[in-house]
Amino acid sequence: MSVSSSEIAWMTALSLYVYLVVIASKYPYKWLLSRGFNEHRAAYVSRKIIHIFGAGVATLFVPYVFSTPVLPFIAGMALAAYLYYHHRSQRLLDWFQFRENMYEVNFAVAWAVSMLVVWLVTKNLFISIIPGLLIAFGDGVTGLARNLLIKRRSKHWIGNLFMLIVSVPIGYLLAGLTGLVAAAVASYVERYEYKNLDDNFLIAIVSSIILIVGFIMQY
Repeated sequence: MSVSSSEIAWMTALSLYVYLVVIASKYPYKWLLSRGFNEHRAAYVSRKIIHIFGAGVATLFVPYVFSTPVLPFIAGMALAAYLYYHHRSQRLLDWFQFRENMYEVNFAVAWAVSMLVVWLVTKNLFISIIPGLLIAFGDGVTGLARNLLIKRRSKHWIGNLFMLIVSVPIGYLLAGLTGLVAAAVASYVERYEYKNLDDNFLIAIVSSIILIVGFIMQY
């Protein structure tokens, strides 16, 4: 699988864009602290802002500027390694990283791997980006809704409702009925976490399986 100079340029530009979103997310974090949010809540909101405006927006470009997910996969895994380094070195980017978990690392891995795996079966980038969009936009909105309405990190059902509202149109527009089902089931399983298998992995795994099975059944 070869890559073009145009794809390399786009990967560089989108990586820079995501980096700038990460840096810019310091400002809502500081603003929330000034409004009385504790550090944990403010950092959680900041993380979700990165998911939506960083990863989510960048993902929308993938089917239009890349011929394969090779470069997005490399970029996603590089980001995961960079974030993991900050944990291991105990130099946390404290406006969105938490000492007690590495869910943002899981997010980057789930985003990259799901896109590659789905594409290897479907060869369709529009279908392949669905899991990434679900954890970026869907789970991002879920976290914001719970944090702002419930005022803490929880698995309250209101978050799943918001995720369903956001995710179902995404799934349907990109993959029809199969995408709709994948989005709906992902919105349900988001409520669950099993030890090191957090909701980023669950959403990506479940939606990827449904998309792959649905694609195979059509042929």
